[in-house]
Amino acid sequence: MLDNAAWTGFSVLVGFLIIFRTSQAYERFWAGCSALYHMRAQSFDACAALIAFTTFQTDPSKEKDVRAFQSLLVRLFSMLHAAALVQIEDSRMEHPAEIQAFHYELLDAQGIDDESLSSLMSEESKVELIFQWTSE
Repeated sequence: MLDNAAWTGFSVLVGFLIIFRTSQAYERFWAGCSALYHMRAQSFDACAALIAFTTFQTDPSKEKDVRAFQSLLVRLFSMLHAAALVQIEDSRMEHPAEIQAFHYELLDAQGIDDESLSSLMSEESKVELIFQWTSE
């Protein structure tokens, strides 16, 4: 083969396509990471705002109820974030135990009643259910 222009052109084209696709994948990966950090920050801000709103109540007889509500709210937001990460993770695995996000530590999940936890475990849309609990 005396004329290697065709081979050179093909090599340049393949090299360009590999670099282009790699840079696109790298950009999408970091956009996804940024979105996850943004989701976590927004969730924290929402929980902190709700805690702040309930802190400034004037009736001292309701102090215990307010503290119980705030504790429940923090537990639910912890659960909401973990459930969102489960939904984001590639969950096409056959066994739910293989999903890494199911092994994240939650803030005192035992503080939520057993009936609610069992309904959450059987629910398909866990994020939406926990979001509804925080909205009530």
